[in-house]
Amino acid sequence: MNHLRALADCGIGRTPCLAASRFCPEGRLLIKLESGNRSGSIKARTAWYLLDESVRAGRVKQGSTLVESTSGNLGLALADLGRQVGASTVCVVDPTVSEAKISKLVAAGAEVLFARLDEKFRDYPTARIAEVERLVKERGWIWLNQYATPAGMKAHEETTGPEIWTDTAGRIDCVVAAVGTGGTICGIGRYLKQVAPAIQVVAVEPVGSTIFGGHPGPFISAGSGLAGPSSLVKRFGNVIDFVAKVPDAMAASICNSFAQTEAFTVGITGAAAAAVARQIIIQHPDWSVVALAADGCENYADALKATDLVGPSYGEIAILPVPLIAGSMLST
Repeated sequence: MNHLRALADCGIGRTPCLAASRFCPEGRLLIKLESGNRSGSIKARTAWYLLDESVRAGRVKQGSTLVESTSGNLGLALADLGRQVGASTVCVVDPTVSEAKISKLVAAGAEVLFARLDEKFRDYPTARIAEVERLVKERGWIWLNQYATPAGMKAHEETTGPEIWTDTAGRIDCVVAAVGTGGTICGIGRYLKQVAPAIQVVAVEPVGSTIFGGHPGPFISAGSGLAGPSSLVKRFGNVIDFVAKVPDAMAASICNSFAQTEAFTVGITGAAAAAVARQIIIQHPDWSVVALAADGCENYADALKATDLVGPSYGEIAILPVPLIAGSMLST
């Protein structure tokens, strides 16, 4: 096959938006639950758009080898969808990626390579990207580059954003999402601000990530966080109004407690987004807030058991205007 099946035929999109009334009894918190996508995460949308564009351009074809820096979800989606066009997938991961995700990548037929830290690369996402760039140069593999290719953002401008607007019947004041490449939040933000410019877009990154500045440090590679802003955030991040940093320990604890209180689960980045969304609702109880859950908690079973990730489920989180690219301000 020299083309991908249609998005809906691949089991991608039209995911539910569910109320988290037990987790957040203070007001209307909705969770956009992306674990129902093919391959189990929101990255199925990104992968389909990235791959479809490259197939149509003739860049990816039968026998091509794709290589991508991934915390697991995009790699799994690419390995799955790549088979439709006869392409193989190599995933560059790091030691913080969960064993559950590694097992899924191998089961999907992906080759898994590990990036390591050294004196030149002191954070894992940067080390992964550098390894991908080396492999592209030395072996001629194809990097679809989720960090810079606008097609990845287009996936969410054309699908996720419109779905959120429809799911809420236009009753939405704020959307909260974790940020790594920035494609998800920028795409959602671009769509929602077109239909309702007053909607607030709040980005969440782990403590230690420096997409929006701050002090660098270690954090879990769970799909969010980066050393500095990606090309997508630099180009399209003006739709982001506020940023919040959530410690890994708090996100992990919320991930566990969420599973005990609600009938569905969220992954670590979804838990961080939900925590920020809940705080916003406490400050603005009449608001309707949507938090994005990129995947479920099943991918993080080993990480959630780690003793160094035992922390409070709640705590004050600073929600600050985005430096340099700030749009509107959260009203007080």
